[in-house]
Amino acid sequence: MSKKVVLITGASSGIGYKLVLEFGSSKYKVWATSRNVTKFGRLRKITKGKKIDVEFLKLDLTNKSSIERAIKKIIKKDKKIDVLVNNAGYGLVGVVEETPISELRRVFETNFFGSYYLTQLVLLGMRKKKKGAIINIGSIAGKFGFAGMSGYSATKWAMEAFSESLYLEMKNFGIKVVLFELGIVRTNFRKNQVEVWRELKKTVYMHVYLRHKKRKGLLNFSTKSSVVAKQIVSAIDDENPPLRQSVGTDAWLMIKARNILPERLVLWLIKP
Repeated sequence: MSKKVVLITGASSGIGYKLVLEFGSSKYKVWATSRNVTKFGRLRKITKGKKIDVEFLKLDLTNKSSIERAIKKIIKKDKKIDVLVNNAGYGLVGVVEETPISELRRVFETNFFGSYYLTQLVLLGMRKKKKGAIINIGSIAGKFGFAGMSGYSATKWAMEAFSESLYLEMKNFGIKVVLFELGIVRTNFRKNQVEVWRELKKTVYMHVYLRHKKRKGLLNFSTKSSVVAKQIVSAIDDENPPLRQSVGTDAWLMIKARNILPERLVLWLIKP
């Protein structure tokens, strides 16, 4: 029996990095993709030492041709994709009034449109076999419109709707769809995010940005990326996994609060 094949986006660091190791240890054939393949140096050495069956591939989610070339190469070599993990993405910090539309378009291309198109391309093969899994990486920012994060939150709210619609559409075709709603995870996510306010000489919204910076203190209560990776791989083994799965105590508590508390109280709790 041939190995199951998994395609992971944003695999050069953070959760994607750990997913490569976790899927590889679970005897999957892994296609680790990134916009910048030079960042795979350390991961190449580790996977080689662990004898993980992995191939590294350039995939730029903002480039339609890059997405198509990647899929074509994988199908040519392995004939199938059993699992797609839409993991790649980055943060955008900026209030509505001060966020350039160009930055908003860029974060949507990476965090949403690229994943949407990639999913379209793998669904045909999965549907013909009547099996497969689409894993989308969401966030509690897809449940809360945090001040100063409207652009990023919008991409994650879009991922919520996309995942729910896809889940319903795939029910008759035996394809699993799972959305992981993450709390704070110990990665370089914050280090790599685009912060609009840094380019401003002055702003009347400094209180919003300062509140955002203070959230870094919550990293002490964050979840390890390896824990997230294990939960994702485990979900795929579940015969009928739920659509939404929260990861981290902070995510679980905040989502419960959103569902139970009056909206005015929720908005008061997250105000800057």
